[in-house]
Amino acid sequence: MMLALLCAFVMGQVPLGPTTPVGTNRSFQEAVLAVQDHLEKGNFDAAKRALTAVPQPEMTILWDTKGIPESLRETVREARDVALGQWKQYYSSVKPKFVESGKADLVFRFTDTLPDTEEGFPGAAAHVFSTAPGEPRLEATIALYRGRPKQLNTSSEFHNEVMFALVSYIGLERTPFTGSAAFRTDQVGAGRTQFSPFELGTVKRSLELVEKLQELVATKTRVEAARPRLQIEPLSLKLPDANQADPIKFTIQVTNSGNAPLSYRFQPDCGCLSANYSPVLEAGQTAMVTGFVDTVNFVGKLRHKFYVFANDAEIPYREFPVAIDVEPMVRMVRPGLNVLQLTDSGVSTDVFLVVSPSAKIELGEARIEGLTGEVETSDWQGELELVPGEPKKNVKAIRYRVKLAPSPLPGRLQATLSVPTNSPVIPLIRHNIFVQRGIVAQPESLYVGEIPQARTAASFLLTRPGVPFKVLGVTTNSPFFTAKATPNADGSEYRITVEFDGKGDPGTIDVTVTIRTDDPKQPTILVPVRGIVR
Repeated sequence: MMLALLCAFVMGQVPLGPTTPVGTNRSFQEAVLAVQDHLEKGNFDAAKRALTAVPQPEMTILWDTKGIPESLRETVREARDVALGQWKQYYSSVKPKFVESGKADLVFRFTDTLPDTEEGFPGAAAHVFSTAPGEPRLEATIALYRGRPKQLNTSSEFHNEVMFALVSYIGLERTPFTGSAAFRTDQVGAGRTQFSPFELGTVKRSLELVEKLQELVATKTRVEAARPRLQIEPLSLKLPDANQADPIKFTIQVTNSGNAPLSYRFQPDCGCLSANYSPVLEAGQTAMVTGFVDTVNFVGKLRHKFYVFANDAEIPYREFPVAIDVEPMVRMVRPGLNVLQLTDSGVSTDVFLVVSPSAKIELGEARIEGLTGEVETSDWQGELELVPGEPKKNVKAIRYRVKLAPSPLPGRLQATLSVPTNSPVIPLIRHNIFVQRGIVAQPESLYVGEIPQARTAASFLLTRPGVPFKVLGVTTNSPFFTAKATPNADGSEYRITVEFDGKGDPGTIDVTVTIRTDDPKQPTILVPVRGIVR
């Protein structure tokens, strides 16, 4: 390879530098481009200095624990080590070295809370990138508490914040797809993230690119800086209104106005969107992305988007909105609460079926599945809110009066109203009805999994929709576990937070949370907590 580069230089041709992988963030792409800019000009000493701002596999990590209480440090350290375990599993060349002071490539700091984000929700982490030589490439500040009301991070949430900082340092672009390593949220309750196949490939190619840059700098090889440029026309789409099952197809023009091959990816946020395209576009070329909307399984006001990733240092990530209104053949509408209270005499509710004037569909006999009940059918006309949040409309409908019998089963239950049709598109119309008897814990037992001998918290909900109640007290039968209740605005739901102080012996967790309420029929509710302390 180097011989070919040398021959090209002797002939007066400067080869094109390596392009960055699609899926990398702006900080990574700018750092790579800075090195190539200096190599293009023959400023090799400057290129060597700029190379220090490119992520290094043998990174130095400053792990600053001053902001973490002593009782919580083991939990955070354990979460960090689990995240690093994923790196060791896939990338043996990534060898972090931890220091408690001095210079570092990646810095972790901790604080109790962070200011609200632009969305008005408490921030759970803050990230500051730098490509200046000598400065940390990334400083990550992680809050110990998140949410409103604030809750102590779980081990999984600490893991996710550490994982996100690590992949961001290496160069991955933040992803909106839940569960991926480059996904993060300020909300509570996320499970542990892990590498997706796409992310695994992107990190591998990024590490290979860093090796190429090191080789070019070491051999003082001139290259032309690679600058792919993605141009999209239009920047968004509002498609004409359609009926359910109409075939919908559209095109998006993409152009590479740069000097190097452009790699890009259109990834939909919903199964209603899909696209066909070639993922690589040579310099100066234009191509068409063909998009499709699934109007069979998705109807109503569809407001979705493509997430567009590209190896364009100016805009490596952008969103392409697609809007279309799809008139459904039928709408099932049930006014009132989402969850009904099941009494000793059962419960009744009305479900309205509105058929589109353009739909040619015949309906069969309705039936109830899942619970015991009966259905009465009648014609109806009146005002209904067909789309949540929109004004009511005067419509003709079929009213199904559903009467559910009492059930001895505990917890939240589901009944389904089913209506067969002669339509090949919708052979069966289904509408779920949720009911519960009294106050219910969700989940009915709390499983915390394997936790370290360190401060750890988990939570569950205590709920009775539409019927407020009061929690008079919360206790546990363990000296190492405490619990507290936080109500919602109307008092119909409480979040019960259970916290382990980290002082219990290793072994099986067999704890019971006892909740006292003002309901004479349910004065005491018991919720078991299960898991293992390592």
